[in-house]
Amino acid sequence: AYLYYAGSLQKAGQMDRAVRLLRGLTRADTGGMSPAMSHAQMGLLVIHLLEADLGGAQREVELAAGLPLHSAAAITQGLFHHLAASVCFHREAFAETLRHLQPNLDNRFLLYRRTAIDSLAMFALASQALGDFEAAAATIAMMEQLAAHNGDRESYAVSRSCAARIALMSGDLPRAIEGMRTYDEAACPAYMMHWTESPRLTRCRVQIAEGSAPGIESALSSLEQYERENRTVHDKLQLIEVLALKAMAWHRIARTQEARTALREAVMLAQPGGVTRPIAELGFPVIS
Repeated sequence: AYLYYAGSLQKAGQMDRAVRLLRGLTRADTGGMSPAMSHAQMGLLVIHLLEADLGGAQREVELAAGLPLHSAAAITQGLFHHLAASVCFHREAFAETLRHLQPNLDNRFLLYRRTAIDSLAMFALASQALGDFEAAAATIAMMEQLAAHNGDRESYAVSRSCAARIALMSGDLPRAIEGMRTYDEAACPAYMMHWTESPRLTRCRVQIAEGSAPGIESALSSLEQYERENRTVHDKLQLIEVLALKAMAWHRIARTQEARTALREAVMLAQPGGVTRPIAELGFPVIS
């Protein structure tokens, strides 16, 4: 109940109240590592991520690392490793990202499904960014196996979209387009939360890279909707990515002023918390 209430406060734009609520819960705990303590700590981490506050999130990571996490349930441990890795990923500390994620790869069948599949996606993306293409390809294959094991549409959607995003990062546009041809919108929840791989956004990435007028128009229409949604629920982390993609889309059709406006806001939201990856991944044309 506390977690749901804190989450609702954050989404209503009352981050400070949400943090005070969960902080009070952790301070009241004297058991060292009760479920309430661990869950409240993870809640604080998520709130700082959604607010694009990587400094605050890192402080929560350090506090959580001081707890006896080895005694927590595998699901809680997995969530911690995923969140700690996400902080590193969004500031482009990729080697550290991989280090945090390795336990989740080893224990992927014991974790909450979305945590497991997104941990694999983040590992693949970080490996690709480091130039370790073999590790990225091996992790994509692992994702496909996990999706087949899970048997749910969301796991398949995340696995396929991550493979398409990796193809895009590799400069293989035809493979990226083919990978998103079977995009299953109904399999993707409306919420984006703090997940690293969002099939909805990867579809927009591919449409923008493909560059046709209908593709750009479709991407901009979707991104306008996602921008409204993320503003409503105060998800700044995903809003940065949406605005950066909008800037890229406007840039592709030579709408320079619109591109600059979107990119400027993305940078202004990203800079205080040290968020770099959502903008840097798009490459030089937008950054210039």
